[in-house]
Amino acid sequence: MLLDKTSGLFYGDETAKFWLQTHEGAWDNFCRRYKFRERDELKRKMYNAPLITMRAIKDFKSSDFRKTEKIKERIRNARGEVWLCAGKKGGGKTWVCYLLLEWAKEMGRECYVAAPPLKIPNWTTRVSDPAAAPIDSVVYISEGAIQYSARTSMVASQRDALSILPILRHSGRLIIVESQSTKIIDIALLRMMDAIILKQEPLYSDERHPLRFVLDILKPKRKEETLFFFGDDFCFLKATPRPKCWSDDLSLAWHPIQQEDEAMKYGADLLEQGASPREIRRVLIARSFRRPLDWWLETLGLTEKVYVTEEPMLVQAQPPPPQIKVQNSARENKKTKVEKVTKGVIGQL
Repeated sequence: MLLDKTSGLFYGDETAKFWLQTHEGAWDNFCRRYKFRERDELKRKMYNAPLITMRAIKDFKSSDFRKTEKIKERIRNARGEVWLCAGKKGGGKTWVCYLLLEWAKEMGRECYVAAPPLKIPNWTTRVSDPAAAPIDSVVYISEGAIQYSARTSMVASQRDALSILPILRHSGRLIIVESQSTKIIDIALLRMMDAIILKQEPLYSDERHPLRFVLDILKPKRKEETLFFFGDDFCFLKATPRPKCWSDDLSLAWHPIQQEDEAMKYGADLLEQGASPREIRRVLIARSFRRPLDWWLETLGLTEKVYVTEEPMLVQAQPPPPQIKVQNSARENKKTKVEKVTKGVIGQL
């Protein structure tokens, strides 16, 4: 270790430990976020990682306004990056993602949303493929586009939504991916994320990632708290501001559908994206709206002929190729000859 001639202490852990000893009040204030029985375990983890602890306490003491301006500047300069927003259901992931889009709009960048036909702000544009957005734009891939799609199965939709990320990462776009858990995302994609945004009780799976050491000390405990991890830097918002565009339509985008008018509009949007009547019916059943297939054909103005053309044709069983029959007959003839020879030999004996 190198010696700091000004303070007379060593750089690194020793300096961090000295700083923590001289700022016990800030340390105690930081630990008040946790329950009393959790503080001893927390202080042990903090003492084992003094450098991260010192940075976490300094960041916690600074104002949210300064950290917000730093995040906006990162959004302004982010070119060819992928950010992941993770957290439990109801933890405020969608809230933060639309807040990032608002900040991107303030920075003069166009905003796009890759999502099923849900309610989105009027200053954003929906795209079915993130690659369809302009090069210099900000694209938000909602959780619905990853976990469920009306056109493909769950596994295929995840592949379609996320397989393009390695290519988009080298373009000028800023991609923001929302996920309830990092476990549904391939570990190779997870490790290439340029930033990870964690909300309340995040489900993080990569034990060897440097973020794990920060999470042991600085973990969001309330819905208003957000942890931004940029690899070489991190910041913690104690009171995340609510987006100006926020409404119940955005927060309850996956609410159950009961009215026929709403279901018909939703089904028409899915049909425009290329979904078949069976897929539309399956999606609406998942959202608590049950109608027979004939009702959807009549509602969407489709005839039986159009519907049949959309269904995959059954492959009829074909007879085996002629050469297989020839081979089988040759084997039977050979077997018959062997039997005759065997009987002849046994008869001579």
